[in-house]
Amino acid sequence: NAYDHIPPGVFNRNVVICALSAITLGVAGYGFLGLYPTFLRTELGFTVPQAGFAASLFGLGALFGIPAGYIADRFSQRWIAIIATLIMLVNSYLMFNVAKSAPAQDVLAFFFGAVGSGVVFVNTYSLIQRCVRPQYIGRASGVMVTCLYLPASLAGYLFAVLRNHFGWGNAALLQLCLVPIIAIVAMMFLNAQAIRRPQPAP
Repeated sequence: NAYDHIPPGVFNRNVVICALSAITLGVAGYGFLGLYPTFLRTELGFTVPQAGFAASLFGLGALFGIPAGYIADRFSQRWIAIIATLIMLVNSYLMFNVAKSAPAQDVLAFFFGAVGSGVVFVNTYSLIQRCVRPQYIGRASGVMVTCLYLPASLAGYLFAVLRNHFGWGNAALLQLCLVPIIAIVAMMFLNAQAIRRPQPAP
């Protein structure tokens, strides 16, 4: 009876919303990862060490996933997802349309990793597990991983095609800024009453 407020089975409205958020993260995040070093080298004229250092800061920013999980246990995960996705898309616009110097790109790359890999990914992964009853957590995790990595397989190619047609700035606007808006709109329809909250340790 403790889980009567959670719909039975794996697929429900909240799971579909989380899956859609994972798809947009895969399209935006892996499109960025695929061509960011190329952008730094060909468009901004960075040296190989400069481009490598900026790209590595993305991975360093992902360490923010540890405190992000702590935050997800204590606040509304829907609003965490919305706010973090907004920050991610603004950060993406600045990277490909405004920032030109190496220090600026270093800071923005770190924030992309912290917000994208750290907050959005960790929060969505946790949220999709809480949208199902305990016996379905493994299947919900499988949905999350599939929806994240399947579009990622084409994200870099899509970004390259957009770049050839519209240039770096507009390609980033289309794929890294507009696509995540889909996840923001979807999260507005999340049913907050059908989510399991973490239980205090005995």
